[in-house]
Amino acid sequence: MFSSANNEFKQVIGHGQFGKVRLAEDKKTGGQVAVKVIKKKKMNSKEVELVRAEIDVLKLLMRHSHPNVVQVHEILEDKNKIYIVMQYMPSGNLLDLLQRRSAIMK
Repeated sequence: MFSSANNEFKQVIGHGQFGKVRLAEDKKTGGQVAVKVIKKKKMNSKEVELVRAEIDVLKLLMRHSHPNVVQVHEILEDKNKIYIVMQYMPSGNLLDLLQRRSAIMK
């Protein structure tokens, strides 16, 4: 179960191979964040290793900000899941944006 006392889950806003992305409310600020919930039991050991490598990169990015990179606020983990709390982008993910632009250009 999501254990951050700072965030309250709202609706699912995306999904992938290993889990879902949920909209959440930051209880301190009242702002919105996106929480990627990765289910470890859906991954084999190699996939877990790859996700951990990505998390290492995310931890480095947490120390720096760039206007073209989504900010990661917090990374939490329990026995069954990994939670990545990040900046909410209401316009969707990069794939959504590229698909919309492609449709407009046709």
